Amino acid sequence: MPHPILVVVLCLVLAVLGCSPNGAGPARVTVSGSSSGAEADVLATQLARFRKLHPGIEVVVIPAPETADERHQLYVQWSNAGVGEPDVLQLDVVWLQEFAAAGWLLPADVALDDFFPAARAATLYQGRSYAVPWFVDVGMLYYRTDLVERPPATFDELYAQAAAAKERTGIDYGFVFQAARYEGLVTVFVEYLGGFGGTILGPDGSVEVDSEASIRALSSLYAAIHERKVAPTAVLSWQEEQTRFAFQNGRAVFMRNWPYAHALLAAEPKSKGPGGFAAAPTPRAPGGGARGTPGGKNLA
Repeated sequence: MPHPILVVVLCLVLAVLGCSPNGAGPARVTVSGSSSGAEADVLATQLARFRKLHPGIEVVVIPAPETADERHQLYVQWSNAGVGEPDVLQLDVVWLQEFAAAGWLLPADVALDDFFPAARAATLYQGRSYAVPWFVDVGMLYYRTDLVERPPATFDELYAQAAAAKERTGIDYGFVFQAARYEGLVTVFVEYLGGFGGTILGPDGSVEVDSEASIRALSSLYAAIHERKVAPTAVLSWQEEQTRFAFQNGRAVFMRNWPYAHALLAAEPKSKGPGGFAAAPTPRAPGGGARGTPGGKNLA
């Protein structure tokens, strides 16, 4: 049986070919995606398997920016301009409805029964699927197992453990996370918001982001940097890789990041420290719940 991810690529590529005009020479399909890191390696591996099965179809990868905001901007420019390539986009799960509503995507009539319900839901616009899940992400809390005995369950525990480890060991940072002005900061806020029991929209669609829970969530984020001082002010300009470098180089006790960081940390002996590292659910406040922000990419 073909690899599930290969099936994703096959279905999308063949769907594109099915609605393309016939022409002389081999069929050609372009796919936009990552040009570096594990994401690029997986894409290259799956496309190599596809080419063996379908040698008559040429598949070309068009590199896209790695940062979410830059990739989104480029995709919008391409789509607005009506350029002919790329045929397949790697879309962040939160972009799909925007692109489908604008008429930039073709429906993807592919069976998605083997995917998680949340992953299937992220492909839908007005009840119809416009993509196939590529991978699923969720926000996680990484911690140094040689510096703390157990992962914190609450934000107060996180700050207390980070401060104690800093004082005891002299480590540079207690807690690092993505706080630059981009999509990553929004995901961190959503985790804090859910952790305090809040939500952006109510059951009836009303805006609830100005609730008391939201105020407490933002206050806690502010306190981490300016009051409890467990996070450096430098995080206000950091994205995923800056936080990973700080943690991987042994300069932080805790880090909020995505699953991609785990393999990179495990592959680097210096990242483990004397006792290693581990990952846990994101913290919460009393009355809230651990709410790692779901993320990931779709192929559309």
